[in-house]
Amino acid sequence: HDALPISGYLPPPPQKNKTPFDLLTQAGIERLLLTTPASEPLWRVLLRHIAGLSPLAARELVYRATGDAHATPADPNALTPALFDALSWFRSLPQQGGWAPTVALDPDTGQPQAFAPYELSHLGHLQPYASVSQAAAVFYAAVLGADSYAARRRQVQALLDEARQRLRGRGARLGEPAVGASELATLRSPG
Repeated sequence: HDALPISGYLPPPPQKNKTPFDLLTQAGIERLLLTTPASEPLWRVLLRHIAGLSPLAARELVYRATGDAHATPADPNALTPALFDALSWFRSLPQQGGWAPTVALDPDTGQPQAFAPYELSHLGHLQPYASVSQAAAVFYAAVLGADSYAARRRQVQALLDEARQRLRGRGARLGEPAVGASELATLRSPG
């Protein structure tokens, strides 16, 4: 493949109609709560209005604020200060270093459901890890299989073995004379 020309980094396009975390205010959260239908889950509201928020993080924030990951604005615990505090905690993680990498396990099967660099308290049955890389490795090993690349490695190994056989065959043929001794004598004889 041809190398791509070196170019500067272009950040992803801004998410239109979404508020960046840095610009969130308690008054903005209050407006969201007042203008959202009473039956709509708050995590969906946060997802729709806050830039860069994942569904997993949105559910965790709503759980930390209300005690229910699927709370609605009608929930008596859906209070602006609690929601703003949860969002402030999340926003401050990079500066405060409050990382707690975890894998959430299915309570029935024990299989990983999700992982995050913070405690997934809304899922329960958590397994802590020293790094988010370890948590991701455990999660993806379970989701993709313990050795998700084994089949591909076997395919590549088969291709390499086939190429080696072809090269050995060529090498063996190169060691043989191109023309046999009797044919060489015929070619050397005049006329």
